[in-house]
Amino acid sequence: MGRSTRRRLAAVVLAILLAGCDGDDGGDAGTDPNAPVISSLSGAFQAGSCLLGGSTGTPRLLTLDYADADGNVSGGRLRVTATFRPDASSVTAEFGVPSDDVVVTGTVQGQVRLSACVLFGSFTELTEDVVLVDASDKKSNALSITSPRPAGAPEVSRSARGSAYGGSAR
Repeated sequence: MGRSTRRRLAAVVLAILLAGCDGDDGGDAGTDPNAPVISSLSGAFQAGSCLLGGSTGTPRLLTLDYADADGNVSGGRLRVTATFRPDASSVTAEFGVPSDDVVVTGTVQGQVRLSACVLFGSFTELTEDVVLVDASDKKSNALSITSPRPAGAPEVSRSARGSAYGGSAR
């Protein structure tokens, strides 16, 4: 291929790439303005214990702020994917909003609080990826938080139960 042919080909490729660019970085492209937006995710292990599937676990409180233009977070769900390290074992749990485990304040903006129960098995770290889905099935952005296993967390043998994440049995 000659030099002038390569230049023309490069110019065509560049033109094609630039044709799809409208100056926006694409960060919010395609986002529904009525989808919830979540922020300020925090997590804390609570004192005491909880039961999950008949095994003793560690109580966990997740808190996040939300904004939802069409105000229909109630009737939706909170999806948490819990990944346990070091081997990246994961489980996804969904909680109704509101429910026994989830308290929500506000309508178009407010706070969501999840009371969960964590079984660490023999794992040492937990990462929670959180998405809020409103009543019309619109999904929020995702947030995540990583926490080390708290001192004194009950260890469940892998053969008995392994790691798990779910609602907080009180």
